[in-house]
Amino acid sequence: MVVIAVTGGPSGGKTSMLAHLGRELEDHGVEAVIVPEQARAFIGGGLNPIALDPEHFQEGIIRAIIAQEDIFKGLASRLSAKRVVVLCDRGAMDSRAYVDEQTFTGILAKNGWNVPMLRDVRYDAVLHLVTAADGAAEFYRTDNERFETAEEAVILDEKTRDAWVGHSHLHVIDNSTDFEGKKRRALHTVLHHLGLPIPLEIERKYKVSRKALAYLPKHAKPIDIEQYYLKYPDGSRERIRRRAEGNYPVYYLTVKRFIRPGVHEEIERQLTAEQYTHLASSEHVVSVMHKRRWCFVYKHQYFELDDLKPHGLKYCLLEIELTDEQEKFVLPSWPVEFRDVTEVKHYGNNRLARKLQQT
Repeated sequence: MVVIAVTGGPSGGKTSMLAHLGRELEDHGVEAVIVPEQARAFIGGGLNPIALDPEHFQEGIIRAIIAQEDIFKGLASRLSAKRVVVLCDRGAMDSRAYVDEQTFTGILAKNGWNVPMLRDVRYDAVLHLVTAADGAAEFYRTDNERFETAEEAVILDEKTRDAWVGHSHLHVIDNSTDFEGKKRRALHTVLHHLGLPIPLEIERKYKVSRKALAYLPKHAKPIDIEQYYLKYPDGSRERIRRRAEGNYPVYYLTVKRFIRPGVHEEIERQLTAEQYTHLASSEHVVSVMHKRRWCFVYKHQYFELDDLKPHGLKYCLLEIELTDEQEKFVLPSWPVEFRDVTEVKHYGNNRLARKLQQT
């Protein structure tokens, strides 16, 4: 079962998109379960957010989201379909866009929550649909539920997007095409995470000077990563990763199979802390790598910049994950050189980790 949060700013097309995804996924043999938006249910039930203080309203929204999603996921896991996707109409991190950072931090502390718990653990991927006010302003409309001006909608869209920055699989679906094109790109992204036709990781990688760190946007989120590479007697390989924001880690196991440069078949699942510790201390470990990853959005594209300073290296690696090998993207306009090393084996994480282990 794959869980995807579908979010975005006002008039991003969420309602139409979810209906479209539900229909199309059925044609692909996928059972789609759609979790309704909680804020709409609150407002429709007479809870006017303007009449309530933002802290208690958003805390209530998050509590309701968690409870509802857990019920939907529990029931979805009992479906007989081979492939099931749970599409959440917004997610627990959306509330971050509607309160200041101090208030949001207070909500987390009061409830024993943390950002990775609400962002990374709960969702396998995030689909952010950019508001029509940004790139398709002629289609932006206000109504009884949507009262923001186009300018306010763009600001709220960016706040909502930034709330999810740091997730390992954030996809920003912009308005560079008409809405039919937007729907095709969103469907392709969902199928990509369902492993249809096969679970591919497609990325492009660039070597850049550490000077690039000075040009990161303000919304960039630092993630500390520790990853071990394991090799077993039968020749199979695995990677385990500890991904932490602050003092809150999430653990993953990944199995990759090389297909061609920049493209791997990839299967990933979460681990418990105990499982991670057991594997990290096993005799099958062949190398380990530590790095600080900076996640950020540039022109509606999600990039990750890995700082390899913990190993004394004087360069960084910039990566972008694609859902299609022909997908076009634009590199940041920073005054640094970008050297494409996608096809250079030396810069593969596994090989780089082994070399660093020997030095």
